[in-house]
Amino acid sequence: MLEDLSPFGAASLASNYLDFAWKEALFKGKPYALPDDTDARVLYYNKDMMQAAGVDASQLDIAKGAPTIDTIRTIANKLNKKVNGKYTVVGFAPRLNQGWHYTWGFAYGGSFFDAASCKVTPDDPKIVQAFKDMFWDWSGQLGVNDLQTFESTYAPDTPPLPQAQDAFITAHLGMVISGDWVIGLLQKYAPNMHYGITYIPVPHQGDTPATWAGGWSVVIPKGAKNSKGGWEFMKYFAGEQGQRTYTKETTHMPTWKSLLTDDSLFPGDHKLFVQQLAVAHSRPALPVGAFYWDQLTIAQSAAEHHSKDPATALKEAATATNAKLQQYCPIAA
Repeated sequence: MLEDLSPFGAASLASNYLDFAWKEALFKGKPYALPDDTDARVLYYNKDMMQAAGVDASQLDIAKGAPTIDTIRTIANKLNKKVNGKYTVVGFAPRLNQGWHYTWGFAYGGSFFDAASCKVTPDDPKIVQAFKDMFWDWSGQLGVNDLQTFESTYAPDTPPLPQAQDAFITAHLGMVISGDWVIGLLQKYAPNMHYGITYIPVPHQGDTPATWAGGWSVVIPKGAKNSKGGWEFMKYFAGEQGQRTYTKETTHMPTWKSLLTDDSLFPGDHKLFVQQLAVAHSRPALPVGAFYWDQLTIAQSAAEHHSKDPATALKEAATATNAKLQQYCPIAA
């Protein structure tokens, strides 16, 4: 489906890119894409909502390190509001926005892939515990059906709401896990909101905080009529000059390493995200990565809706994904 970029000399650009981003562009050791965008995830919190609920927001100051999940649960419970038996405000729903399986699996210190055996490992006990705490137990505490009603009203997946109606932006959600792009959205749609940013919560006091970085790439479709012109464009767009412009326009982060040390590109809170890139986790770069994501998402949904316990759901995700993966093993470096 995609053109091998080796004939264009793409490999000579490798050292300019963040390591994980470049690895995602490879298949069997050959480059099929140029990475042009990355991100990181944090916890955003609405200081105005906390003040109204009598919560001291200063306890979440990022200078104090990562908050514990118990701290976030205590705060969230004070923010929850119901009218006529239905939530109008939820303090925190772990799955919303960027609260994915990877988010909490990494936060709990889990590993999603074992390179030595060439097998995915979503049934890692730490990931199972993350699913139990953040999906099964949390939705159970709020009420599985009540939480689903809230999400379908204020944060539906299909069709997704316009950005201006996002649950956090409209103050129906007190805290949310999301990425650096939210800075620009808040400036545009909620310029008067007093918000804070801190690390993704950790299971225990003193645990090392974890975030994860993903991103986007540009490619040339197989058989394109003007692949040479496509290469010239993508080399610019995913290169130093193009990524500089893109970073300014979008409040995203570049994959071109030298740009990450240019403080002029990252005003205010954006610097916090850049600082996290050095320790960010990333999804395993696998030929079945999209299939793996879907299996993890199915397991996550099962845990949230209490239709299947986390250990069983994640074991099934491992079995299904490994069956697809084996034809590609060993994975080329």
